[in-house]
Amino acid sequence: MPLVRCTKDGKRGWKVKNTNNCYTGPGAKKKAYKQWQAIELDKKKRGKPSEFGYYVEPTEEMQKAAQNALTLREEYRMGGESPTVLSLGQDIAEGNPIPKDMLEAERKKRKKWKDSSKCCKINWGLLGGDYAIAESNA
Repeated sequence: MPLVRCTKDGKRGWKVKNTNNCYTGPGAKKKAYKQWQAIELDKKKRGKPSEFGYYVEPTEEMQKAAQNALTLREEYRMGGESPTVLSLGQDIAEGNPIPKDMLEAERKKRKKWKDSSKCCKINWGLLGGDYAIAESNA
């Protein structure tokens, strides 16, 4: 994961590895993740490699699964509690390129729960559902 714990003015927070900006308070982890995404997209535009390997373009089926999951998330007010899962889901729904290693790591963590509850099904959908790239170590 590109995020690490940090301390700023005596408060615990989150930051992107190898950067100085420490986010604290509500939404700190999501802010740090968004900063990391911006850094990674800038690398991609300049042709530099991602810290997490190469990027994948979400398929149309993945986009539909993520869009449906975002709709269900709003309707039922559950799923996507993890800033990483939510941000990946939003990127997949929009068709943005995403780091393959990060997607696979998140899917591997959640695969065993994909059929256990409505919340878990929504999270699985945010990660592209059953249409996403097959995990290399699943």
